[in-house]
Amino acid sequence: MKLQNLVIIFIVIALPVIIILSVFIEYQVDTVNLKADYSDKLLSATHDTLVTFQMNTTKNKYSSVSDSLIRDIEASINTFATTLSTRLGMSGSNKDYAMSYIPALLFTLYDGYYIYTPTAKEDGTFEHSLKPYVYYTKQYESASGNKKVVINFSLDNYVAVYYDNNDDNLYRSRAGYLEILSNSEADTRGVYYDEASERVYYKGIEIERDEQLFRKTYTYNLDDNGAAIDFNNNNDVVETSTSAYDYYKEAWYFTHWYNEIMEEALGGINFNNSPLNIGVENSPLPGEPSRFNDEKNKVIEDTITRNLIQAMEAFSGHADEEFRMPELTGEDWYTILNNVCIISFMQGMPCGTTTYNDYVIIPSTENNEYVNEKDIYYIGYNVNPTTGVVTSTGTAHRIGCEKLQGDLIVRI
Repeated sequence: MKLQNLVIIFIVIALPVIIILSVFIEYQVDTVNLKADYSDKLLSATHDTLVTFQMNTTKNKYSSVSDSLIRDIEASINTFATTLSTRLGMSGSNKDYAMSYIPALLFTLYDGYYIYTPTAKEDGTFEHSLKPYVYYTKQYESASGNKKVVINFSLDNYVAVYYDNNDDNLYRSRAGYLEILSNSEADTRGVYYDEASERVYYKGIEIERDEQLFRKTYTYNLDDNGAAIDFNNNNDVVETSTSAYDYYKEAWYFTHWYNEIMEEALGGINFNNSPLNIGVENSPLPGEPSRFNDEKNKVIEDTITRNLIQAMEAFSGHADEEFRMPELTGEDWYTILNNVCIISFMQGMPCGTTTYNDYVIIPSTENNEYVNEKDIYYIGYNVNPTTGVVTSTGTAHRIGCEKLQGDLIVRI
């Protein structure tokens, strides 16, 4: 074949293919860049929402009241819509258009969550609305089904129990903190309350009724390498608190009541094998591996997932396109199960050759919904290794304080 013929074939066949591929690759690169840009905008809007939520709840002493909390959340949602539309280059009047690509905005709180999602109207259109508060709850019942108990879980070891024994038509309810129970004051596995002497022990250490808290302050200078020198201990600020004593005493009584009620509701054998049975081998304390925490985490995951799936289905009707809830990773769930969080979802946003579908999770540690570990005090005790007797009274410190030392560190 002559060279001229090969050149003609290349020009007629190969060159258009190369041009098309070049344009396609360029579109794909633009799509990737646009996706990254949308991710940045969604992250910024969610972050501003978190800042607004934290400011409103920390400064509002009535934030624990439902109506007041709803107003705080609605203000945070307005911040999200405004920031998102502004970052997308839209005017404030186009907030509804920007929000039309948001199937769900989730506020996971201490014992439940709020979800902001599209709702169908009578005329066939959709509008976003804040759904009623959903608690992290699950109903359990006896083998015969005649006795039922509902447990409302929280992010830590606080639970609310609602029990119907179907015997006397009485409805019982009680809430409190669960703790591992010790068998005696010398038992170092959990909490023990001596009703005769009204003394409370935690892991073998007596919790004083009037605990003195020493909030130490320190001054120091830095050497040329930036290391602290001339470390001086200033005057102590002493406070008296009964919070630790009251907490462990109430937890002792509540955990006993909880185990009795759950055994009655589920039956002896079923309760003994149940993840709800609080004992030495099944700790309710957050962060500890146990069957109880596995069950609690599963309930929270299932409750959130169920409503998010419904939100995605409703959004599919709004967008005339089928969307599914994205699969959250194990790291995502760890963040949700250990923090108050704001989670934003964006679905169906036109993005080059495809559509943008993603989500952002941002944890909150500065609000009135959940106690930050930085606000918890610890005492370090020295213990005689032979006798097990405490040899120092200890002083209270925040976690991470270099003066927090001792053989036994106890949270108060």
